[in-house]
Parts: sequence; C-alpha cells; structure tokens
Amino acid sequence: MILDAEGKPIVRKLPAIVGGFKAESDFAACLLPLLEALAWSGRDLHVIEALPHFADDLDLTGLRNVMANLNFTSRIRSSSFHELDPRLLPCLFVPDNGACLVVLRMEKGQAVVFDGGTSQYVALPLGSWSGTAIHFTELEDLEIQQGERTSNWVGVLTSRFRGALYQVFGLALAMNLLGFASPFFMMLVYDKIAATHSQETLYYFVAGTTIVLFADTALRAIKTYLISFNSSRIGNIIGNEVFRRILFLPPSFTERAAVGSQVSRIKDFEVIRDFLASSAAMTLLELPFIVVTMTVIFFLGGGASVVPLVMILLFFLTGLVIEPLVAEANAESAKASTRRQEFVIEALSHMRAVRYTGSVETWQERYQVLTSRAVINGFKAAQLSALSHTLSNIFMMASGVATMAVGVILVLDKKLSTGGLVACMMLVWKVLGPLRSGFDSLPRYEQVRRNVAQLNKLMMLTDERSNKVVQATRTIRGAVTFDRVSMRYTPQSDPSLLGVSLDIQPGEVIAVVGRNGAGRSTLLKLLMGLYQPQAGKILIDGQDVRQMNPMELRRSLGYVPQLCQMFFGTIAQNIRLAHPTATDEDIRWAVEQVDFLDDIMALPNGFRTRIGDSTVEQLPTSFRQRLNLARAFVKRPSIFLLDEPGNGLDFGNDQVLMNSIRRMKGMATVIISTHRPSHMRLADKLLWLEAGRIRRFGPANDLLNEFMKDDS
Repeated sequence: MILDAEGKPIVRKLPAIVGGFKAESDFAACLLPLLEALAWSGRDLHVIEALPHFADDLDLTGLRNVMANLNFTSRIRSSSFHELDPRLLPCLFVPDNGACLVVLRMEKGQAVVFDGGTSQYVALPLGSWSGTAIHFTELEDLEIQQGERTSNWVGVLTSRFRGALYQVFGLALAMNLLGFASPFFMMLVYDKIAATHSQETLYYFVAGTTIVLFADTALRAIKTYLISFNSSRIGNIIGNEVFRRILFLPPSFTERAAVGSQVSRIKDFEVIRDFLASSAAMTLLELPFIVVTMTVIFFLGGGASVVPLVMILLFFLTGLVIEPLVAEANAESAKASTRRQEFVIEALSHMRAVRYTGSVETWQERYQVLTSRAVINGFKAAQLSALSHTLSNIFMMASGVATMAVGVILVLDKKLSTGGLVACMMLVWKVLGPLRSGFDSLPRYEQVRRNVAQLNKLMMLTDERSNKVVQATRTIRGAVTFDRVSMRYTPQSDPSLLGVSLDIQPGEVIAVVGRNGAGRSTLLKLLMGLYQPQAGKILIDGQDVRQMNPMELRRSLGYVPQLCQMFFGTIAQNIRLAHPTATDEDIRWAVEQVDFLDDIMALPNGFRTRIGDSTVEQLPTSFRQRLNLARAFVKRPSIFLLDEPGNGLDFGNDQVLMNSIRRMKGMATVIISTHRPSHMRLADKLLWLEAGRIRRFGPANDLLNEFMKDDS
C-alpha cells in the first residue's frame, strides 16, 4: 500500500484518476489497491486504457478483463476466507455476502485487507465465511511475445480451447456410436421380428431405440451449445485482437490502404468465427468416424462396402479438379465486391462534393460498371458452386442405386439378409452424408484457410505498442536534432526530405516555410514517429526517437494536424482523447488558451454537448480548429508541433493563437508549419524547405524578407 507523510494509507479512487469514468462499485474501488499490492509498475494512463469505455460500474468479469488488458492472468476458485494460502497473497476475495476485499497478508490470526465497500485498509479475523478467491499473475515479457509473435497465431489461440475440443470430439464419437442403433434396429425388424412375428420383441426394440434417440438429441444439444459458446469466444478474441492490431500498426502499414479495403479485411476475419459455428465445421468432426462406419459396412455387407469406397475416391478426385476453379472464381468475386464497397464508402464520404460538382451521373455510371463486374464474377462463382453441388447429388444417387444393386445380388446369393441390405443402405448414407457436405463446403474451407493465413501474417507484424507496460518517458526539455534525415514515402516517389540537418534549442519557436510539397508536414510527422526515415536520425534531448516507444512519444508532444478529426462523443471527451487523465480544470485551461471557453459554455450542454456525428460538417471551421488546438494544449507538453494552425481561424482567433505562442516562448519548443507572415514574425528562426532540402535556416528577422520576395 502507499503511505502518506504520517504513515497512513493513501487510497486512490478511480474517479480521481479517470477523466469521464464514474466507476464507484466495490470492484472498482479495489482495482488500484490490487495493482499496488501486486507491485504493478504502470501508470494511471494504462489503467484508463484498460478500463471499459461504456460502463459506469465494474463487476467481477469487468475487473478480470481490466486485469487481462494489463497483462495479468487470473485463476478463480471457491474458498473459505480462513483457507486462503498466505503464499498466494495478495489476491482478491469476493465473499458470498459482502463487498470484495483485497487480501494483502495474514498475521497473528488476522488478515490485512482493503475493503472495497468502505475503501479502507482494515484487519479482519480469519473467519470461515465462504466466497471466491481470484489470484492474479503478471505475464513475463517472453510469454507475451511468444503469445503474439508466432507464425501460427490461430493455432496457438485454438490450443487454449483444447479441453472444449476434446469434449466436442467425445460427444461426436458417442453420437456416431449411437447412430448405429437405427440401422441395426431396421435389420433386426426385417430379419428377426418380421420373420418370427414377435410383437413383444418389437416393443422392446422400439423402447430401446427411443431411448437412444433421446440420448442422441441430448448429446446434439450439448455439442451445439459447446460449439456455439466456444466459437463465439474465439470470434470475440479474433475480432478484438484484429482491431487492436490494426489500430497499433505503424501508419505506413495502414494509410496507403483504402478504408473500404480495411473494412473488408476485418469482415473477412469474421468468416473464421462464422465457420466455427457452421455445419461445415461440424462436418470436419464427422469425417474421422467414416473409418468406423466403413468397417461396420465391411463386416455387415462384405462386397457392398466397395460402393462407398469408390464414391469416396470419386469425391476426392472431383474435389481436386473443381476446387481450384471454385476458389479462383470466389476470389475474383470477392475482389470485385471489395472494389464496389470501396467505391461506395468513397462516395458516401464525399457526398457533398459529388453533389455540388454536379457529377452525380458520373458516379452513378461508375457504380453501375463496378456492380456489373461484381455480378458477373458472382454469377461465375455461383455456376461453379452449383456444378459441384450437382455432381455431389449425382454421386449420392449413384451410390444409392449401386449399393442397392450390389446388395440385391448379395441377397440373392444368400450372402446378405434383407435386413442387412437395409442397414447397409442406411450406413452408406451415413458415410456419404458428411462427404457430400464437405465436398459442397470446399470453397468455404479454402476461404477460411486463406483468411487464417492472412490473420497469421497480420499477427506477425510488429505493432507500435508492446504488451509490456511502458514506463513513463523521461521529462522532455524540448531540444530537437535532425541529423542528415532523408525520407520518401514509396520507393518510386521522390524524396520528401533529403539530407535535412538542424538543431533546435529548448524554448525556441521555429517557423517551417516553403511551397506545397516542400516537406513541411513530413518533417512534423517524422518528429511524431508516424514514419521512420530511410536515412539519418532524429534526436529529442539527445535520445534517438527510434529508441522511444512511439505511443509514449506522441503522448509527450502536442500535435495539431491540418485536418481536425472529430469522434462521436462530447466536447470534453474529444479533448480528453489527447490526454485521458485530464481533469475538468485541465480542459477548461486548454480551451481558455484558444479563447474557446465562452463558445462552449454558450452551447445548451456546454462541455457535454455531443459532436462528431453527421452534423459535424455544420460546425464552424473555427470551432473545429480551436478544438484541434485545445487537444494539443491540454497536454501542456514541452514540444508543440503545429501544422497550418491558422487554417479556418478568423483574424480575432488567429490573434489569440499568436498570443498563446508568445506566452510559450522560452517555456516550450514550438515548431509551426505555416504560410502566414504573421506566424513567421513570431518565430525565433525560419526553416526554409525547398523540394525536401533545407534552403536556408537561421534567424527569422534575417530570412523573412528574402523568403517573402522569393515566394511572391
């Protein structure tokens, strides 16, 4: 526990560290004391990131999820309070009746605990009251890396469900054995009961078969539940991990891909989840038991077993021929559908521009062309799928006729009874049924295999955020150095920066100027760690930015991009995105720096006004830009990166921005990419870029007139 100057425990509550999260349950109260008891070395920011975003209350499941997000495994078991093992402390104990406790240690017949109900550290006697104990263990770095960086991530994930898989396999085995009851019942009816006219025996057989049918129904219900439950869990894990990985990939991996393409990729991974709960997956469980059924057919019908063997071979050979054709057709159909989806997303995103440019008909024609291609490719894929389905039906009918013909010959030769023939027919359908389903599902198997391969490749990529909780970046003073930095976005493009070298002292204001395409925005993005230079290095306070965690680096810098992106939520939530631990006072201070407070308070709900939905375009440009600036100010960073901060600001608001920059002189390093002479005059130095190279770098007073003449 943390003690104050007088030696009394300090209890931190979640609302004190979390901007907008109002979790005040006993589980929420226990979260921070539990982390402190476990000697967790992270920051409040990491707790906020691990918390649920849309919940005002934490329960046990929510708390375990938070701890899992902080890389703790949990083990839960029923226990009495006095039976807790002191060697396994600290732990969380949830009494059957009462608030949860963080059990710290046991001494002298008492337990020192944190009581989530009263938010106090107390000593309790070791009573016999029952409850649930949850023990947490922090994952080691190597375990985390092995869990993520593997060439078979899906295999590692599914191995966690081995127990459930064994249960499902055992149920499938039992169901297949019970499935022999119906064929043998029919055989006995024909050969024994009908021949002896024994109704009493019939009643016994009917009763036994009925029991078997009820047992089979119960087993099927259990199997369906297990498959549905575990496939949902796997799908949830895959969906969350895919989205998390895409979010934390370096921008160079994601910015070049169209939004529609990335949406399609996420939807493709959902195919894996849907497959696990489908009949196609259940068919795979049935295939191993074909050997058992074929053995029964061989001992029962002898030569009749040749028919299903031939059909199995036909299914296999036909699958080898037709499956590549179907897979190729489905791939082309998927590509065409993806292109159409990308076009639709682009059109909806720029609907206003499409209308005021009068190009609605042009876009309609383009959509018709893309739709035609998608329909044609879909038609080809459907034809091949229909062909494979037709062939499987032909094989099934042919196997029925052939089995009947061979069986009748065996009956006439008295090598097989009539009841045996009926049983063989039923067993042949039992063999060929899963084969037919598997044959019809070949395109789906190929799609799942392709998606699994893509998912494994995605999980092999190195993201920007290791699962290890990163320690706080040391305090940044604001010194910036570019040492022969060169950068190009693609191998085919010209360098955006070439051989850039400069030194910026803490507290200086630097105006980065030049024509469009000179590399001004690229310089700021490199400093933010959004891209990595192909040559040279960038230092902040003498430390290479490549040695810093990119997420921690960006949290330490105040960045104002050219375009302000708003998210659905309140104004306070949009500002707090840049600094999740910001208090209400921090937010008020930030908006005051850009003269934004009066405008916000004039709204009906003030800081709680919701923005970011379809009405965002109706907000004034200056409103959005000042919100953009407030996000940077709320961090109170040592380095500000402003990319065209005057865009959308009127004269009055621009003067407010300039006054804020004047106040920051000497206190924070400010790098402004700008075209405005008024902003250039604020600068201590001018960095003049031309075609990615430094043309001039020096005092603003000496270079401003020269630049203005050249730019005019």
